[in-house]
This record gives sequence, C-alpha cells and structure tokens, in this order.
Amino acid sequence: MARRVLPAQRGGDVVGRHRHAGQVHARRGRPLERVRSWIHRLAVLTHTTSAGRGRQDDRPGGPGCWAVALLGPFELTDGSSVVPVTSDKQRIVLAALALLAGQPVTVEELADRLWGDRPPPSARATVHSLVMRLRRLLGAGVLRSDNRGYLLDLAPARVDALLFHQLRTAADRAAARGDHHAEADLLGRALALWRGPALADVRSETMHRVDARLWQDRRDETVERRAAVSLAVGARPDIVDELRELVAAQPLREQARALLITALHRAGRRADALAEYREARRVLVEELGVEPGPRLRQAHQDVLCDKDVHARTGSPRRQVPAELPHDVRGFTGRRAALDRLDALRDCGDGLPIAVLTGPAGVGKTALAVRWSHRVRAGFPDGQLFMDLHGDSRRPMPAADALRLLLRSLGVGAAEVPEDEQGRARLYRSLLADRRVLVVLDNAADADHVRPLLPGTGSCAVLVTGRSRLSGLVARDGARAVVVEPLSGLESVRLLADMIGADRVSAAPKAAGALARLCGRLPLALRDAGARLVADPALPLGDLVAELSGRDTHTPQELCRAAG
Repeated sequence: MARRVLPAQRGGDVVGRHRHAGQVHARRGRPLERVRSWIHRLAVLTHTTSAGRGRQDDRPGGPGCWAVALLGPFELTDGSSVVPVTSDKQRIVLAALALLAGQPVTVEELADRLWGDRPPPSARATVHSLVMRLRRLLGAGVLRSDNRGYLLDLAPARVDALLFHQLRTAADRAAARGDHHAEADLLGRALALWRGPALADVRSETMHRVDARLWQDRRDETVERRAAVSLAVGARPDIVDELRELVAAQPLREQARALLITALHRAGRRADALAEYREARRVLVEELGVEPGPRLRQAHQDVLCDKDVHARTGSPRRQVPAELPHDVRGFTGRRAALDRLDALRDCGDGLPIAVLTGPAGVGKTALAVRWSHRVRAGFPDGQLFMDLHGDSRRPMPAADALRLLLRSLGVGAAEVPEDEQGRARLYRSLLADRRVLVVLDNAADADHVRPLLPGTGSCAVLVTGRSRLSGLVARDGARAVVVEPLSGLESVRLLADMIGADRVSAAPKAAGALARLCGRLPLALRDAGARLVADPALPLGDLVAELSGRDTHTPQELCRAAG
C-alpha cells in the first residue's frame, strides 16, 4: 500500500517537523481518499497477523507487557492492571495505532482520526504532543517514530481486534481440513473477545464511521457463521440469544433470520420459528417492499415440513471460481515481466495490486493470463477474471461487473444488492480473509477499477489497461509493470512457433523485416503468422513486400491488413 509522506517527514524524525503543520490542514478536501486509504491499510493486518510482529519481551515497559482492548469500551492494561487513558484525543491516537499495530501510521492519518476533514492549523504539533505523552506512558520501545510516521510495537495477540482476526483465520484453516468442531470452537473464542460495540468510548466520528463499522460487520458475519457451523455439527450452544441480538440490531439481515428460524426449529420451538418467519416477512415487505429471499423461504419450508435440517445448515459452502481463460500456446519471452510480477506478489505490503500497461496488441492480456496460471495454486479460494471492455466505446459499468463477480462467488441472482455500494460491500465481505486472485482486464481508468478491489491483503489483483492507471499507483499502492514490444529475437521465435522453424530459417531476413513491420507486437505478429499458416505456399518475403506496399502507418493497421 502506498503511503503518502508529507514534505515535513523527509530527512528526519517526523516528530520534530512542526513548521509544516499547515499541510495537514491543506488536505482537508480529500476525506474520502483518506478513508479508502485507511481501509486498505486495515486490510494489511488480515494478511500479516498470523506471522506476528515486533519484539515480544515481557520486561516492564516492553511490548509484551501492554495490551489494548478495542472490541467494546477502550481499555489499556500493563499486564496486571488497567491503566487509565482519560484524554479523549490520546485514546483516539492509541486506538488508531493499535488497529495497525506493527505498521507505521502517518501524521495525516492520525489527524484524520482526530478531526476528520477539518484539522486545525496546529494539527501536526498537536499530534506530536499527544504521541509524546503516550510515549512517556508506554515507553519509547513500544511507541516509535521514523520518517514514515508512528508505530505501536505490539504483537497482534496483544490487541483484541487483531486477535479476533487471528482466531477467524484459524477457524478458516480448521474448516479447510474438515474439522468443524474446532471451527465452531475458534469462532466462539473470537466472539468471546467482544465486550460491547467496537470503539464504544473512542470519541472519533471518523473511527466510528470507518473502523467500528468494519469490525462490527466482521463480528456479525462471525455470529452467523458460528451458528451455521454449530447447527451443522449437531452441537446445541445457546446460539438463539446471539442470533436474536443480531436480528434486533439488523432486522433486514436475512441470513441471520434464516439461521434463527432453523435454530428455533432444531430446539423444538416450531411455533416460535414460524412466528419468526412471519415477522421477517412483515419487515421485508414494509421496509423494502420485497418478499423473503430463497434462504428464508427454504428455512420456512423446512419448518412447515418438519424436515431434519441437520445436513442443510452446514458450514456455509464457498463457491470456488476458476475463471482464467486458457493459456496462450506458444507464449514467448516476458521473463523480466513475469519475475517482476512474482516479486510484487511476495512483497507482503498490503493488497498486492499489479497494473500491466502498454499499447494495443503488446500482449498485456496474454501476459496476465500466463502469470495467473503460474500462480493459481497460491490462490486456493479461486481466480476471478473480468473483461471490463475499457478499450471500447461502452466500458462495463462497475455495478454490472460487481453483479457478475458476486454471481461467480455463489451469490444468487435474487440476493445481489440493487445499488453499486451494496454490491461492493458484499463483494469485499465475501473475499475477506480468502486467497483469491482477481484479474481485471481492459480497465479504462483507476475509477473503473477501484470499486472492484478486495478489502483484504489475502487477495491479489492484476489489472491490464492501455492507460497507465496512475491513480491506482498513487492512491491504492499499485505497482506498474510496463509491457514492452518483444525483442527482435523473441518476435522471430514467435513466428517460428506458428509457421515452423524451417520456414523461418529459410528466409531469416524476411522474418526479421516482418517482425519490424509488425512493431514486434505479439498480436500483429500472430495475425501475420495466421496469414502464413493459411497459405503455406506464400513466401515470407512476398508477405513483407505486400505489407510494405500498403498505405498503413501503424503496426495495429498492419495487423488488420495481414488478416
């Protein structure tokens, strides 16, 4: 993830640069950009927490001594007792640092959490003062600063929100090996960390709008998942109360309603289950003007028929898409580009996003498909491929692309949200903590792609486009890989693979001339090769003479002329 570094941060410790305080104030016009950036930063923790970070000693004032609780009222402990943090602003700063423990957080990001899009001119100096007070409390080894920002050196297990994620990830591994009893136990332990609404007494409007909502969504999904798994394995924990609490808070959440109906039915409370369905239908009709979806209807039908629903309510099945097009036969060259893509995937810094740019016909899609097939084993939860038609007059709208992606992930047509934002939220939720490769081909610009980006670093995204998509590089941390034309030798090798090495070796100069005429673009070379394959008696020199005599000016035009 790219991190914006203010001019004040260059050349030394960020805490000593007060003279640029006005720069934070000057950026107030981009609150949405900061929110998106922060969400992507939060997603990094979902990719890295399992490895552990920082030094974990237990000496007084060491990183292993402190713990921060955010899933409920804010709480700081020193290993034996609660340490009060009475200042609202200090609490905001410490909460923001704890959510990204082990990662540097910039002054601008902290200012955004403190004042939103209206930071005062003294924002930088105030942030510095707040951090210095926290450093005196925690110790310099726990709260550090460098030219990137401030870093809270705590292991994920010392921050309840990050431990919550670790337990969910462990539950994913248990589910993958078929151990659903362990999966239910791990999900129960994760939910036990919650003591109330996330960040309950952290008085930051931005953190409640972004961070608290994100963690609450994860908790709600975990409640549903634990209920489904518990019902599947035949265990009868007291899940009815948890589901009732969730339904009361979110009465339009159909999955929770369906699970509650099933749980009541399984507990022998058939009348209550039928009453719950009637209430669910009433709310949906009155609030949204729609009938219950297929999950609710099925749960209702099971109650009416008094079916044994033990098998039906298993751990939610995840559809595993495998949408990559076939690999290109005779793929030539691109070793450096493939190595670069491998390096970007392994960098471990946030959501890996690679952008392949270059002119039409240079082979961006073929390279994307070749690399995706090479690494597909590293994405066991699926590979999504979407042609966005950005090179046409009518690029595919993001809402339409999200609808197709959701269908690929197993969402029923009736369950796809109507609006783009709702689709994007569901898409990110489905991909959270999953290892999925998303290939977005023929993107028009950065705004075309941004709604389709997953929210967690466990996924990877590969984008192709004729434009440089610099907005993705600047704001979303994407890495650009420029796809160049083939070398002369690679171009001739591509022709030889298509028409035969003997035919090329018989006219090497003509083969080289044809490669130059085609601009060493793979698409133009393949079209020319197709012409030669269709006419085995046509000498290479004759095709070169024919194309040289045409009134064409670009390799793309020659590409069409050759056909």
